Amino acid sequence: MAVRRTCFEEVGGFDEGFTFYGEEADFCFRASRRDWKVLWEPEARIVHLRGAISTRVDVGAYARRLLEAQCKCRFINKHYGARPERCYRRLIRWAVAERAILYRWIARLYPSPRWQARAEEARLRHEVIFQ
Repeated sequence: MAVRRTCFEEVGGFDEGFTFYGEEADFCFRASRRDWKVLWEPEARIVHLRGAISTRVDVGAYARRLLEAQCKCRFINKHYGARPERCYRRLIRWAVAERAILYRWIARLYPSPRWQARAEEARLRHEVIFQ
């Protein structure tokens, strides 16, 4: 992400309430509301060591934080209110439950290591989000 200093200062920098991903979406949203142009360069390539530091902590805590970040609940609450956030959270829970059921079914029909792994990952996500 490349940002002009004037834009960064005008927008107020990153919201430190986003502790785990999502801060760039919030920043870009706020910048666009202040008439700054937000561009995405699809040809850009970045090497990212997927969670290299964050995955060294408790796996359950990491999964919960990742799911929270993925559903962008804080972003929705901040910009649209509590009611849309609750609706979105319910949709995410349904989607996670549906995926766990579907992948478990597919893994039973096609008992390949690939589908077994997907079913297990979906089960763990379901378990974490419904705790």
